[in-house]
Amino acid sequence: MDLVPFSRTSPLLSDAVNIYVATWGHSRDASYQFIYQYAGFPGFAGFVALVERQPVGMGFGVDARRGNWWVDTVASALGPSHPALSDAWTLVELAVAPGHRDLGYGTIIHDALWLSHNRPRTVLSTQQNNLGAQRLYLRLGWQIIHPGLLFAGNPVPYVIMARERPQA
Repeated sequence: MDLVPFSRTSPLLSDAVNIYVATWGHSRDASYQFIYQYAGFPGFAGFVALVERQPVGMGFGVDARRGNWWVDTVASALGPSHPALSDAWTLVELAVAPGHRDLGYGTIIHDALWLSHNRPRTVLSTQQNNLGAQRLYLRLGWQIIHPGLLFAGNPVPYVIMARERPQA
């Protein structure tokens, strides 16, 4: 497996979008706009996992800054001075295409994203009913900091998780 960074101008942006669509079932146009927008945010890092030159997974994240709808929503639920949001990075998406899950690709993408930034903490959200993702993150040292946050327009509650870098 090869793990290749992508950006707004990379041909791999299209592969990242395809994995996202295959995983979540959103429209291609909306998914492209979503990922393209985030690829322009400060602290962006994104990777596409390729097996025999075929995309099997993707992930990306950005600096956790106020003014980002996700950060603002989480801050309102946790409290604006919650330590998990202080000088943090957000793991926005990590997706492995159906048929390629449980083969370690998610862990490899996660680890590359984790190493791609130097923030002391990282935050993410995953659906409360996505037990596979929660198992992965808990195994990798994440902690649940909110058990079920509802985002506007989405009836599915999300677990908010955080992970601290070990202090030297």
